[in-house]
Amino acid sequence: MKKFKFTLQKVYEYKQQVLDVLKSEYASLNEEINKVTASICELEEQYKTTNAELKEKLSGGMRPNDISVFKAYLARLNAQIIQLCIRKRFLEGKLEQKRNEIISVNKEIMTLESLKAKQLEAYRKAELKSQEILIEEFVSSARALKSG
Repeated sequence: MKKFKFTLQKVYEYKQQVLDVLKSEYASLNEEINKVTASICELEEQYKTTNAELKEKLSGGMRPNDISVFKAYLARLNAQIIQLCIRKRFLEGKLEQKRNEIISVNKEIMTLESLKAKQLEAYRKAELKSQEILIEEFVSSARALKSG
């Protein structure tokens, strides 16, 4: 009997490739989120340090011009933090979407694997049946030779 061949093997391989690409994209998004998170932490630390420095200098007395420079810098840092938080939320949304795609493709692959198992079982049953028929024919021909 011929060798077992899964009829949807090409589809299965394609889905595996799609899954690999999705996992790679998921990892890239995760890495980008980590970088954005690190940048947010860095800017927040910079904001705290600068704000503490401003308070310290204010207690010692400062010119209004210097105060406005500090406040403008703090406002810029705050704006950057807000932008990065928005970017992070956007990336987290894309990450969730990618996770759902991965789950979907995984389900498709599992369905294909189940189908493959069923086809393999049917193939083995057919192979067993053909072997039984072959044995029966052999026994029948042996009996025919003995009696004839």
